[in-house]
Amino acid sequence: MKNHAKKKSVRQESTEQLAFAAFLGARETLHAAVTSAGMTVLAAMLEEERTAVCGPRYQRDPDRRAYRAGSTPSELALGGRLASVRRPRARTTDGKEVRLPTWEHFAAADALTKRARADASPHFEASGAGPS
Repeated sequence: MKNHAKKKSVRQESTEQLAFAAFLGARETLHAAVTSAGMTVLAAMLEEERTAVCGPRYQRDPDRRAYRAGSTPSELALGGRLASVRRPRARTTDGKEVRLPTWEHFAAADALTKRARADASPHFEASGAGPS
């Protein structure tokens, strides 16, 4: 039986490599754009929650139950990667930290990670290789 497969030319291989490199570059650019948009939306959601708890910025309110307490550097899993985020803070009038529900939701372990651990757990237990 004859082998009719033709070898790819060097030019064809280099063109395919360039196309693949362009695809990877476009993919990274798209990921960066989507991540940036997600961070912008997250920041707006967190600030909206803080405003709901503390009231509008620079407004005096004698019945205030909480006040703005700046922000703190934090990390959040976004798009499968850890992203640095300035997390807004609020404190009650007696000095206790106010938890923002949106932050709590996004800071909790990624749903996909939880699912992967749950799916893998029976396999580890059956093999005796579970966590020690």
